[in-house]
Amino acid sequence: MDVDDEREDHPKALQRHEALWFKRGDVVLSTDAFLFRVHKDVLSLHSSVFKDMFDLPSNDEKKPSGSSSVIEPEMYEGVPLVKLAGDEGKEVAHLLRAVYEWQYYRSNNDDTPLETIIALLVLSSKYDFKQIRRDVILHISRKYPMTLPEYDAIDDSDFEMFGEDWYNCHFPLLKALFKADVDALLPILYYACCGFLLGRIFEQADILGTECLHTLIRGRGELTNETSALIANLPDALRDVTSKCSPKCQNTAFVTGLSDFASCSDLKHCEGYDLVESCVKEACSRCTKSLADRINAKREEIWNEVPSYFVVLDSTSFTLITSKIWDEDTLLGPYPEVVGEEVPSA
Repeated sequence: MDVDDEREDHPKALQRHEALWFKRGDVVLSTDAFLFRVHKDVLSLHSSVFKDMFDLPSNDEKKPSGSSSVIEPEMYEGVPLVKLAGDEGKEVAHLLRAVYEWQYYRSNNDDTPLETIIALLVLSSKYDFKQIRRDVILHISRKYPMTLPEYDAIDDSDFEMFGEDWYNCHFPLLKALFKADVDALLPILYYACCGFLLGRIFEQADILGTECLHTLIRGRGELTNETSALIANLPDALRDVTSKCSPKCQNTAFVTGLSDFASCSDLKHCEGYDLVESCVKEACSRCTKSLADRINAKREEIWNEVPSYFVVLDSTSFTLITSKIWDEDTLLGPYPEVVGEEVPSA
């Protein structure tokens, strides 16, 4: 069948990528915008997906007796053409440059643009470039503290990451990690996104997709319930603390201004010493310290439960994921079997 060369989806209408067009390349990758002439052996060395693809017999190879599984590839200038359906050319360029150019992506280079990080994560996962995927996951993990004190120490207004303000990275990275099945990093990204108002979260619906958005909203609700209970219990906690103190402290200490902390979904905003300073009046220094320590102990409990708020439920049961999963081995694969009780789903 004759095909009009002027059609947009015809390879000849596409642009050869200047940096990734090798005259001695033996395969052409086709995307929405670029053509890449590269080497089968190089791709096969890094990617099991491409290795399996190129290992399929072609019509130039001897057909096994009784076999009909022979692939007749589309050709471009005498070499096989592989169409990467659904992949944007500029994103594929990031992946291929990371393969061919040793210094194009380094996991210790914090100036790597967010766009590059996301492209490398998603495509290395899709095509099983194991080393690139590993490096990117560990790179991202270093930007999201796994302990509450470290997370508290981050200044949201003055912390840049991948060329962007830190808080502008949360939603795009959450979507990328979700798409790439990096389960062990999802809880901390979900948690980071919980700090936004619901209106802002729903504005990200097109970016996140239905399942990811649903998990975020549900988990945010559970987190908010826990922090709200912590705030609401403050008067009772103060009474318990002052009951062991002098009568003067018992009679004068009181709590005020709790409404300012209502519906808080960020543990940073209910840090013990800050909360006591804002809301507890006329208590002695010993009682205020004891109360602040009690609040922070409860915050730590909530923090350790954060992964369980964002576990996707199946039809029968789910396993509570504890903070112990946040280690390097877990980051590089799906959730492991974790010591804990199996809890029937509702």
